Amino acid sequence: MESLTQIPAVIRIDPADNVVIALRAIGADKHVAIAGQPLHVTQAVERGHKIAIQDIAAGEQVRRYGWPIGTATQPVAAGAHVHSHNLRTNLRAEEPYSYAGGQAPESARPSRGRFEGYRRADGSVGTRNQIWVIPTVGCVARTADRIAAQAACC
Repeated sequence: MESLTQIPAVIRIDPADNVVIALRAIGADKHVAIAGQPLHVTQAVERGHKIAIQDIAAGEQVRRYGWPIGTATQPVAAGAHVHSHNLRTNLRAEEPYSYAGGQAPESARPSRGRFEGYRRADGSVGTRNQIWVIPTVGCVARTADRIAAQAACC
């Protein structure tokens, strides 16, 4: 079993993110590593909360999952806790939505020469071991794509 010292303190979901997520509580005035680079955490941060990895100006977008999740309401220094006290969500009470279906590119269409399933006694067919990754909000769509791609490889 892994000890807490073996688990990374933070995770950066996407290279475009300007925040990392604390994987455990981190005390003030501590140092963590992000891809081998040190970050001085200036404030205590609870597990699951965000920490700025660079200075973020008031009005600048805060990016998590490679996606703008909110706007800084005041300047945020690198190493500071990013939460409701200095972040305004980009979500609105009502978002317009429309679906414009399209045709899959030729390369994405399945081959007609092979079917990885089984035939039932009644002649119908089925498949086994399907994993569906369905994001419930747009900001995790890229993360869901990565999970699905990794699951497909194994």
